Amino acid sequence: MRNWASLAAIICLAACNAEAGPDGPAAGDPGTYTRMMPDGVLNTTVVRADGTYETSLGKTTTRGKVRTEGDKTCFTAEAEGAQEACWTNGPIRPGGTFESTNASGDTFTITYSSELPAEKAAGAEAAE
Repeated sequence: MRNWASLAAIICLAACNAEAGPDGPAAGDPGTYTRMMPDGVLNTTVVRADGTYETSLGKTTTRGKVRTEGDKTCFTAEAEGAQEACWTNGPIRPGGTFESTNASGDTFTITYSSELPAEKAAGAEAAE
C-alpha cells in the first residue's frame, strides 16, 4: 500500500512540474506557497491541479476554488457568501520566491515549491 502511495505522489509531482509554463513556474501553478505573517505565524496555501486550494493559517484552514488570469491568482472560499480575493503576482525567481500584492496594496514575499503534501488515506484522520 505504501508503494502505491509513493508512486501516486511521484506521478502527481511529475504532472505538477509538467504544467509549469515554458519560462518556469508561475504563481498559481499547482504547488505549495508559504509566507511568514507579520505576527510570526506561518501561512501555507496548497494549490492543486484540479483548481482547488487549501490555506492553513495557524489552526485555521480554509478551502475553496482558485483560478489564474494573467498575473493574478484569485481565491474563492467554500464559505457561503465568500467574496473572491485576487492577488497580483510577480515572476517566481530562482529559489522559488516572488512578490504578491493584494487588493489593499499590501505586498508579501511568497515562497513557492512544486511539491504537494501527500493526501491522507481514507480513514487516516479517524486513527489520529
